[in-house]
Amino acid sequence: MQRAEGQFRRDLTLPFALWNLCFRTTINIGHNMFAVKNAVSSAQNYTATDFRNAAENICQCLAGKYTASDGRKLNVNGDLRKLRAGLQLTPALSSLSKQMLSSLRATCRKIEGTQETRGIMRQELKAYQVAKGKPMMITVSPSERHNLLMIRLSRVRASDPLSRKRMSGTVSTQTGTATITGIDTAFTSEFSAGGTIDIDKVGKFSVQSITSDYSLTLTDSVKSSAVDVNVYTTSDCAKWGGRDSPALIENHEVGAISIDSLLGQLPPSDERRAILAKDPLASVYGFRMLMKLTLSTLFGVRVCSNCPNCNLKPGGCVDAYGSVATAEGGIIGRPDAYYISIENQKEDDLHGHGLFWPQCVFRQQALVEIAETLQDEHSDLFEQCKWFKTHTCNEQYYDVADFESQRDELEDAWPE
Repeated sequence: MQRAEGQFRRDLTLPFALWNLCFRTTINIGHNMFAVKNAVSSAQNYTATDFRNAAENICQCLAGKYTASDGRKLNVNGDLRKLRAGLQLTPALSSLSKQMLSSLRATCRKIEGTQETRGIMRQELKAYQVAKGKPMMITVSPSERHNLLMIRLSRVRASDPLSRKRMSGTVSTQTGTATITGIDTAFTSEFSAGGTIDIDKVGKFSVQSITSDYSLTLTDSVKSSAVDVNVYTTSDCAKWGGRDSPALIENHEVGAISIDSLLGQLPPSDERRAILAKDPLASVYGFRMLMKLTLSTLFGVRVCSNCPNCNLKPGGCVDAYGSVATAEGGIIGRPDAYYISIENQKEDDLHGHGLFWPQCVFRQQALVEIAETLQDEHSDLFEQCKWFKTHTCNEQYYDVADFESQRDELEDAWPE
C-alpha cells in the first residue's frame, strides 16, 4: 500500500483484503497439482473432485480431534502442525490430503508471517552459529507514540478528499461582504483572520474577521443569500501530512534548534496516535529508518535498504572478509554479522530482536586455549572480559548520586 492517496492508505479493510488476495494467489500458483498427484500415486488419475474432497478432509481434520500420548482425545483447534505431525486423527487424513499439506508447507515458506518462515530463520541462525559462533542478543524498541519522524512520514496529497474537513453553516450577503453563521464551535480554531475558506459550490474566499458568536466575515462578496452550505477547512491529516510540515530541520546550524519551537510543531499526544492509527504505513517507514540509523550509528555496521540482497553483486555491505563492521565499530565492538527479526508488541508497536556476532576472544580461540590464557598470571584477559561485560550490559544509572537525590520526587510524579 505504498500510495499517497488517503482513501487507500487509511482504509481499514483494503490492506487486509489485498494481503488475503496475495496470500491466495501465492498458494494457488505456488505448486503444481500434477506434482502432488504424482507424489501420491503415478498410476492413479485424480480429478478435480478428488482434490476438492481432499481439501474438505483437511478442513474436517482441523475441526476434529487427535489422540495424545496419554490416550486423551484433544481438539486440533485448526493447528496445521498437528496434522503434519503424524498424530492419530479423527477423522483420518487421506494420502492425497497428506501430500497437499506437504505442498502447502513448501509454498508457505515463501510467504512472510507464516510458521514456515520461522523454520527458515532457525536454519539460517544455525548456519550463522556454525560459521561465527554464539551471538549476543539485543532488542531495539523505538516508541512511535512520541516520535516526530513517523508523523513526518505520514503523507497526504493537498488535493486529497481526506485533506478537507467538512462542516455545515449558513452564508448570507450583507453590504458587499459575506457572513457565515451556524458553524460548530469545535471547528472555529481552524480559521484565522487572513486565512482562506472553501465554501461548497460557491468558491474560496479570504476570512476578514471572526466575531465572538463564531461567525466569519469574508472579504469577498458571495452571490447567494441565506443558503445552507458546506464549509471546508484543512483536516488534521493534511495539516501534519504536508510536504513541509512538520519541519525536520529548523536551522542548518548545529545546536540552533529551539526546544520551544520544536514543541510548537508537535501535535498533541492523542492527535499523534490518531494520525498513526489512520496511517500505519508511516509507522513502518519510521521504524525501518530508525533501525538503519541505530545499526549504522550505535552498532557501527554497514546497512542499506536492500540488505542482504545487496551482497548478491559487487559493492554490497559485506567486505572481502565477510564482515559488515565498519573500521571504528560501535558500542559492542565490531560486529561481523547481525540477524534481526521484526515483531509487533502488545500495543502493535514494532520492535526488533537482533542477534549480533561481535569480534571477541570466544570466536577466535577454542575454550581450551582460553582456559590456558586465563591461568596465565601475566594475562589481563579476565579483566578485559569483565570490562566488556560491564560496558555492554550496564544496568546502573550514569550518576547514581544524582538519581538518589531526585528519586522521591520522580516516584511521586510517576503516573499510577
